[in-house]
Amino acid sequence: MEPGHVARAQELAPNAVDRIRLITRTDAEPAHSADAGVSDPIGGVPSEYEDAFNRIQSHLLRWLPRIRAAVERSEGVR
Repeated sequence: MEPGHVARAQELAPNAVDRIRLITRTDAEPAHSADAGVSDPIGGVPSEYEDAFNRIQSHLLRWLPRIRAAVERSEGVR
């Protein structure tokens, strides 16, 4: 998502505002106005899709431990 997507999703789901964020940011990181998220490569060349994939994959690897911990907490695993 890009910042505009986040804003729209937050408008559509105001009860989830605190859970909607760019994949490029975690709670611990300060917001930067220059943070553009991951640009949508639609209509671009294959290398732009590959770059978007690589960026998403990289950020997901950072998020996985946080997601896992949240799921385990919600399921009472820990």
